Amino acid sequence: MNFIPTTALPESTKKLVYVPPSHEKKQKDSENQACYPLSEELLFKQSNTVKPPQQQEVFVTSSVNDQIAPLKTMEQFFAVIPPQIILNIKKLQYISPSAIQQYTIPIAITGSDILATSQTGTGKSAAFLIPSLSQILTENLKKLTKSPQEHKSNYSAVAKPFIIILSPTRELALQNFKASCQFSFKTGILTRVCYGGEGLKEQQIALKRGCDVLIGTPGRLKDYMKQKLIDFSYMKTFILDEADTMINMGFINDIKFIRQEIIEQTYQRSKSQLQTLMFSATFPNSVKQIANAFLNSPYYIRVGDIFSCAKNVKQIILKPQDFKKQLFLKFLLLQKGGALVFCNTKATVAKLTKFLITEIQQKTLRQIPQIQADEFAKITDFDFCETEILPQNVQSLSGDNTQQERNEAIANFSNDALKMLICTDVAQRGIDLPNVQFVVNYEMPDTFEEYQHRIGRTGRAGKAGTAISFVGEFDSKEMLKGVAGNLVRSENEVPAWLQSIFERKRRK
Repeated sequence: MNFIPTTALPESTKKLVYVPPSHEKKQKDSENQACYPLSEELLFKQSNTVKPPQQQEVFVTSSVNDQIAPLKTMEQFFAVIPPQIILNIKKLQYISPSAIQQYTIPIAITGSDILATSQTGTGKSAAFLIPSLSQILTENLKKLTKSPQEHKSNYSAVAKPFIIILSPTRELALQNFKASCQFSFKTGILTRVCYGGEGLKEQQIALKRGCDVLIGTPGRLKDYMKQKLIDFSYMKTFILDEADTMINMGFINDIKFIRQEIIEQTYQRSKSQLQTLMFSATFPNSVKQIANAFLNSPYYIRVGDIFSCAKNVKQIILKPQDFKKQLFLKFLLLQKGGALVFCNTKATVAKLTKFLITEIQQKTLRQIPQIQADEFAKITDFDFCETEILPQNVQSLSGDNTQQERNEAIANFSNDALKMLICTDVAQRGIDLPNVQFVVNYEMPDTFEEYQHRIGRTGRAGKAGTAISFVGEFDSKEMLKGVAGNLVRSENEVPAWLQSIFERKRRK
C-alpha cells in the first residue's frame, strides 16, 4: 500500500490518502528486490544524517593477543576503505563510526574471525558489510570468477559468491540486501538476495547472472544448494547476522550444513581458511557453543551492556486490565510518532487490527473516558497529532501476510504512511524501522532476550524512544526477573509491584 500527503488541504484537515499501486508496479518492485538493486535515487533518498553514536564501553579479547587500534574518526575510517565505498558512505551521511564499527572493521579487514555482541540499532550491518565489500575490491577478487560488472548481464553460470550473509527472516535479508547495494553502489560488486515466500524463478535467474555477495535465509539457500546453483569454491567470508535469533528459530542444523559445504568446497580449490563473522544482540549459551565450534582464534567484541537495553529508551511497565489495553492503543494512535505493537499470536494481531480500523471507520477513535485519558497522559510525554487518522494508517504484519504485503507494510511504516503497525515477532528480528517512536508489548514475550529484541526497534541510531509493556498474570517470572534487572541497569523506574514479586520469591 502507498500513501501520499495531500498538501492542498488546510493543516487541520490534512489526511494521508491511499493510492492503490498497479499490478504492473507490484511486479516491477518485486523484480527489483529479488534480482536487482534499486536506483541511486531510491537507494539514498531516505538517508538521514546518522547521529554521532553515544559513548559506550567496549571490551575486546582475543586468544592471539594482537591489539588492533580502533578507528575513532571518519578520517581513520576512510584510510582503510576503497574510494568508491567512501563516496557511498558520504551519501549515507555518516558523521562518525559507531562503537561496534570502530572495533570490528579494522579487525575484520585483517581476515580474523569475530564474535561481536552489541545492542540492536548500533550499526552492526555496516560493521560486517564495509570490511567484507572492501576486501572484494582491494584484493580484486572478481578476476577469479570473472563475474560481470552489471546486474542485468547475460552472464550464464552458477553463482560464485565471495561473501555469504545468513539472516533469520526475509525482512532482515532484504534490509541487508539494500545496505549492501548502498555501500557497493557503482563498484561493480553484484549483490543477490534469496528468501522463501516469493520470487523463486526471479532469484534463480539472478543467481545465474553472477553473484559476488549472497544474502539469504537458511532454508532458501539450502534449496539453491541442492539445485547446484551455487559454487562456494571462491568463498572468503561467512557472516551470521542475528545469530541468536537464527538459533532460537531452529536454524542451527541448516547453518551447520551450509557452513560445512562452504568449507569443503573452499578447501578443495585453494586450501584457504574461511573467515567467519558472528553478530548477535544477546549472548546466550547457544551462541557461545556455536562460536566455539565455528570460530578460529577469534576476537570477542562486546559493546556496552548487552544484558540491558539502551538508556535512550524509556521503559514503562504496566499491569492493566484487558479493556484498558485496547483503550490505550486508541489513545496512542492519536499521538505523534509511529508505534510498533507486538502480540504473541497471529489471531491477536488480526483481532486488534480489526478493532482499531473499526474504531476509525465508525469515528469512535477519540471516544476515550476522560478518567482513562488522564491516566494514560501521565504515563509518558505525549503529543497529540493533528492529522486525521484513516483506516489505512493501521496495518498488520504477521505470518498470515504475503511477502508482498509484508514488504509494503515495512515500506509504508518507513515512509510515515502508517501510524501503527501491529505485528508478531516477525518484526523484532533485526529490522531497521527508522520512525519507531513507541514500542508496545501488548503481550509480553516468553524470554528476556525476545523482550530486548522487541524494544530494540526504538531508540535506534542515538534517537530517543519509549517502550510500553503490559504484564499479564501468567507471564514468565524468569522473563520478568530479567526485565526488572534491565530496568535498574538502564536507569528506568522499577514499579513497586514488580519489585514485590521478587522480594516474595527471595523470602520463599
